[in-house]
Amino acid sequence: MGKITVTILALLLLMLIVFISEQIGEKRAQAIKNQHVAIQQNKQSKEEENLTTTDIQIDKKRIDDESQVSEDIKKKSSFTTALETGKVVYLTFDDGPDPLATTEIISLLHKYNAKATFFMLEPNMANNPELVQKMLEEGHVLGVHGVSHEVSKVYQSPQSFVAEMEQAIGFIEDTTGVETKMVRAPYGSKPYITPPFKLASDQADYRLWDWNIDSVDWKSTNGEYVQNVINQVNQLVGKEPLVVLLHEKPTTAAHLEKLLKYFQENNYEMKAIDETMEPLQFK
Repeated sequence: MGKITVTILALLLLMLIVFISEQIGEKRAQAIKNQHVAIQQNKQSKEEENLTTTDIQIDKKRIDDESQVSEDIKKKSSFTTALETGKVVYLTFDDGPDPLATTEIISLLHKYNAKATFFMLEPNMANNPELVQKMLEEGHVLGVHGVSHEVSKVYQSPQSFVAEMEQAIGFIEDTTGVETKMVRAPYGSKPYITPPFKLASDQADYRLWDWNIDSVDWKSTNGEYVQNVINQVNQLVGKEPLVVLLHEKPTTAAHLEKLLKYFQENNYEMKAIDETMEPLQFK
């Protein structure tokens, strides 16, 4: 009887052990299953989150693109004066004012009933504020060319470009009360005005002007630039607007009368570009 009891107890214990093992196995399997489900749900959640982020980025880019198109359309609608392609030359001067050269340039422009646009550097304006005021009084258009005229500084970033232009614009406004948007990038828009710089310029509502007739007067000492301008004008007259690049330099001023006299004798009007015109830019 004792042996039977021991056997029965042993069987019961074995059954209990098997039962407990099965329970543990089921729980472990369920835990593994739950973990797998959690991993899948987490993965799906991240995918949905990434998809949402991508959608937001796409929507933001679309909105930005639409806003830029809207700004471009709005800006174009503000250009109410067409650049002329006949016997009209648009004179522009960079890098001034210069105390000697600018005084002579303004005097010669007055003598030949010519108007011009001056793209000036803030330090030079600060040294010659009376010349900035004189330009305005004579009916010329005031524009800015920045502060440093150094590639490493002005083109360090789109923000540095705008900062230099704003500093120069602020000086003109403080000196004359005119809030100009006329801007010429140092060395022209190529290659430095890349899309991010152009976007920053457009957002600041600048009128960014280049030229299509380069006098190269900056390296001329004997007035060779005069014939250089005349040759280019004769090639382009009637085909394109004539926007001439000159500089406020003593050597430019010394020979400017010859150029102005040529334009007058050949029935050219000498005009300034302004904010009502769509800017001529390098292609």
